[in-house]
Amino acid sequence: MFEIGLDLSSYKISAVELFKKRGDIYIKNAGTIDIESHAIVGGELIDSVVFTSGLKDLWKNFKFQKKEVNLGLSGIKLIVKEIELPVTDDKDIEKSINYQIDEYIPIAKENILFDFYVIEKNSKSSKVMVIGAMKNAVNNFVEATKDAGLKVNSVDLNCFAFYRAVNFLYNFKKITSKENQSSFCLVHFGQEVSIIEFADTNELRYPRFINSSLNSFIENLSKKLDLSNEELKRKIMEFDFETLLNKETKKKKIEQKFSSEENLNSLIENNNLSDSNNINKNSFNLFENKSIKNNEAEIKNIDSSSLNQDNKDFIEKSNELQEDALANLKDSLKVSANQLVNEIIRSNDHFLQENRDLKINKILISGENLVNLDKYIEKNLKIPVERINMDKIINPDLFKKNNLFKSENINNYSDRLIISLGLALRGIK
Repeated sequence: MFEIGLDLSSYKISAVELFKKRGDIYIKNAGTIDIESHAIVGGELIDSVVFTSGLKDLWKNFKFQKKEVNLGLSGIKLIVKEIELPVTDDKDIEKSINYQIDEYIPIAKENILFDFYVIEKNSKSSKVMVIGAMKNAVNNFVEATKDAGLKVNSVDLNCFAFYRAVNFLYNFKKITSKENQSSFCLVHFGQEVSIIEFADTNELRYPRFINSSLNSFIENLSKKLDLSNEELKRKIMEFDFETLLNKETKKKKIEQKFSSEENLNSLIENNNLSDSNNINKNSFNLFENKSIKNNEAEIKNIDSSSLNQDNKDFIEKSNELQEDALANLKDSLKVSANQLVNEIIRSNDHFLQENRDLKINKILISGENLVNLDKYIEKNLKIPVERINMDKIINPDLFKKNNLFKSENINNYSDRLIISLGLALRGIK
């Protein structure tokens, strides 16, 4: 039995094909492709032509055989409400929600698509999560997917798919219970939208879509550094967030300064600038928010009339600019990381207030894999943080023949596929 989950997020489309045989489930095929950023904005389809073309390329490049898919959406205009109903039978719950949906979602029934998730039942009532979305927003994705030659079996929300995938990998029924008072916080750090939710006694609790994401990190940094989005993203992806936990020592600063002096002395020598020549303040902007390498051509063109300061002053000023740029980078990323941490704290506090007999044993995280962001979260929240790993359910042959698993970003593939896994699991019987 085969099932494909298709995650439709801004900037990329990801798919996972699951195979079930004799009760065992593993990933038979997987792929991901980047699309133009304007195609999907805020979870809504803006350019169906780009989106449909991306789907066709995904199927062609990764040779998916099956045409039926389980579609996942996130970030669309959703209304999520937790309600309690005085019924426990599944059919009665469904009838009650269908009859009273106007009370839960203040949109005309003919304009919305809605679903529900039973959180828990007791002897006389049921706690249910009701979700509604604008019908046209969902239908736009369905129609564009059909235009790519695919058939949509189901439409799901990424928050449910994320929980389903992590539950499949960790089996919460075994590791959480009321008796041991254990629960897990689940975090998916996305490109445009992130997810925070909880696993409690094999149940999904309090899912939230939040705006703290890679895009918000980029937007915050753009206020400090005048660089392209691609360059800002590269700086963020290369930055080690664990350094935000360390206090710089005087020794480290001295070592950095000597290193900078050596680089600049080499630069002066390579560009035929004698030690007796001096450089005008106007040349300092060549180093601000730019690498020395990228500005060699500009440095060679500096007019000799502008050389009126000692090289030592030039080195000192350049060091200051480099230190300022690094300080701006650190300050911005610390603000962004703290925004994410505060969102997790806010969710944790709400969960624990509603469930005073429970404790959060661990935070399980996936999504955009920023260097040691998990360690930064762990240090600030004082709760163990673990990155989710999908290796154990991947067909070993994929590591040999699928380009996705051969790339230099191999550490990120599971983070890009976790939602697609949960969507494919929806169709597995």
